[in-house]
Amino acid sequence: MARDYYQILGVEEKAGADEIKRRYRELAKKYHPDRNKGNKAAEDKFKEVSAAYDVLRDEKKRRQYDTMRRFGGFNGRAGGGFPGGESGRFYTNADFEQAFGNGFNVDELFGFGGLGDIFSSLFGDNLRARTRRSGFGARPDRETRSARHLRITLKIPLAEAISGARRRIRIDIPEPCPACQATGFTAEGAQVCSRCGGTGQVTHAQGAFSISRPCPSCLGQGVQPGKVCRQCHGSGMEKKRKTIAVKIPPGIEDGKSIRLRGLGYPGKNGLPRGDLIIKVRVMNDQKFAREGNDIVTTVSISFPQAALGTKVAVQTLSKKVMLTIPSGTQPGAVMRLRGAGLTVGDKTGDMLVTVNVNVPTSLSERQKELLKEFEALASAAA
Repeated sequence: MARDYYQILGVEEKAGADEIKRRYRELAKKYHPDRNKGNKAAEDKFKEVSAAYDVLRDEKKRRQYDTMRRFGGFNGRAGGGFPGGESGRFYTNADFEQAFGNGFNVDELFGFGGLGDIFSSLFGDNLRARTRRSGFGARPDRETRSARHLRITLKIPLAEAISGARRRIRIDIPEPCPACQATGFTAEGAQVCSRCGGTGQVTHAQGAFSISRPCPSCLGQGVQPGKVCRQCHGSGMEKKRKTIAVKIPPGIEDGKSIRLRGLGYPGKNGLPRGDLIIKVRVMNDQKFAREGNDIVTTVSISFPQAALGTKVAVQTLSKKVMLTIPSGTQPGAVMRLRGAGLTVGDKTGDMLVTVNVNVPTSLSERQKELLKEFEALASAAA
């Protein structure tokens, strides 16, 4: 990292503006190029002193510089809290709030977009993404902390969704390719990266800061890959058919997911393996439908039964029960069987029975006469 500006000028951190100005004049006079012609070391020292004074004489720049300095961004300070520092730690906005009080925003630290924007303007979008994942800017996505998840869909009948079930399913689970050790490339033709010299890191200096980042040419690996693996075609993965056991919990709803840990894509660079996420789709049923914890079904009765009342057998989830249909029941009426629905946790729903009244499509002459007689009597009574 660059030298401490206070050390360069030889002043204490609490030095006042007058002392900083006096010390700068002394050093500038001593190392001025006109007095040291041909002396490259003196010329570099003059530039260093001028850069330090340019920051420390400006109140705003000095406050921003002191903030960075307190978090270990320079020689002589422990911690190394910025990219490429000794500890490798990235500070989050919470760290700055703890140090400087609630309401402190790292995006306001430099007054023009925050550290994430500074780093990205210097080194591109790859570093922008890196700083965001490390705490500068957007909240990290949970899936960036592990390998990718494997997602599939499983269709089940309503009966299994209601009562629960155990399924054994066969799926293709990705595994690291043994031919290339999950790199996607063979060793043939591989060579040391010429850009980083095999270190996997490149360093950029910008004024007082020196920042290290993964080499963009070799993606931090230190080597340029060889030929594409023929077995996995460069993916680094191969699919293996496996049979896994899936427990479907009772009462699962359509569209809900079951997560099986560690059965997704293998992690790289120390990341844990992803998960298998099974999205459950509940198929339609001829007898029942579901509305939350309630079960919906339909019974059909004749017109005389609807008019006179009757009892009909209704199949619930566990048994048949006799349902009383009162006289004068209208088509589409809904009867409720309490406690005959689905139990999820400590809540049990009802069974909702919709009454369908059948209207005959053909009548005998005698039936027609009786209906006409009934209609006449009904009209007279009205």
